[in-house]
Amino acid sequence: MATLYYLPFRGRAEPVKLALASQGVAFKFEPIDRQQIQDLNHFKLGQVPVYSDDEIPFLTQSKAILRHLGRKYKLYGSSRQDQAAIDEAVDAVEDLQLKYASLIYVAELADDAKTTYWSSHGDPNTKKGRNGGAHIAFLAALVASGSEGHIIAGSLTIADLAIFNILDNHLRIFQAEITEAYPELIKFHQHIAAVPAIRSYLGSEQRLKQNTGNGLG
Repeated sequence: MATLYYLPFRGRAEPVKLALASQGVAFKFEPIDRQQIQDLNHFKLGQVPVYSDDEIPFLTQSKAILRHLGRKYKLYGSSRQDQAAIDEAVDAVEDLQLKYASLIYVAELADDAKTTYWSSHGDPNTKKGRNGGAHIAFLAALVASGSEGHIIAGSLTIADLAIFNILDNHLRIFQAEITEAYPELIKFHQHIAAVPAIRSYLGSEQRLKQNTGNGLG
């Protein structure tokens, strides 16, 4: 059985769980603590998530795991063009994820930090500004370039799941702002959440209640 090792919150393991759940793959989630991560026999890069299945023992790096699952379960499109577009979207999500992590763990969701964050990475009027290539508007553009509710027309991919997850994280903080500024992203989020297997996962006990390591966001 596929096994996923991570700390006892959603964090960077969540897109992996979404990918597995979307394909109806049974998996075991093993919550660990930070002391266990020091066991470099299993956690060879000193980090989590770590994933194992019948093909790959102890694979580290969340995006590497996600791409492995994309290839294994046909969540990676059907052409090189598809795969390039998927990689582009997944990496765009990572750029925004790093900014989000700083807001959560460094600024600890202070009110002034949230205001600055939205101004730099959320407000549609600032997408041409100095934002480190990380902006919600860029995700909206990727969604708009797709069709039938997916980045790749008519096909659920890891790009959809990565965007869904980072959007879900932001909606927990900027629900009103995103709803007003990006109705197309709200529609996309609702569409992915309504995929039967994903809807089932989102309502299950496998979907951990705590989203981040410090309980914020």
